[in-house]
Amino acid sequence: FPSHDRYDLHGYKETPHDIYFPWLKKTLELQGHEVHVPELPNTTTPKESEQVEYVLKNCVLDENTVVVAHSLGCVVAMKALMKLNKPISGLVLVASAHDPKFNPPKAREFWKHFSCDFDYKLIQKNAQGRIAVLSDTREPIRAPYLKHLAKGLDAALIETTSTTEHFNGKEEPEVLKCVNPLVSVLS
Repeated sequence: FPSHDRYDLHGYKETPHDIYFPWLKKTLELQGHEVHVPELPNTTTPKESEQVEYVLKNCVLDENTVVVAHSLGCVVAMKALMKLNKPISGLVLVASAHDPKFNPPKAREFWKHFSCDFDYKLIQKNAQGRIAVLSDTREPIRAPYLKHLAKGLDAALIETTSTTEHFNGKEEPEVLKCVNPLVSVLS
């Protein structure tokens, strides 16, 4: 099995050691993939520009890369893809943070420093059209935005039930199901 890079980008107040990241990393490494879970800066008071620049400077994003992002990490991943001059192999957006203008979520301080203004066509191009959006059926307030996001990105929308609300479980098999087809494209 050849080794390919995968990057998992965590969300607000998360670390690489939280939720399903350690399990997913171990599972994919056993399949022969190289997996990185970088620790994004300032997760309790995040700023879009700082986190996006961190990803662009510290992650190898190329045609052998699949990016898996969770919650606010999805916004960071999409913004990073908009700044790339080359494609990656695929993108999995897990329970993306949703645009506060779309369906106001509970107030979050980070929205002062983040925007959901996306160039869907550029993201789609830079992910080579290989995009999956995971929506947790336990989060009905987030679901309409994720449908909107999937449609804008012409992405596969996977509406499923996570093991723990917002895909916050120690193991999330539905995430692995979405990632495996993308990483197998690389093999």
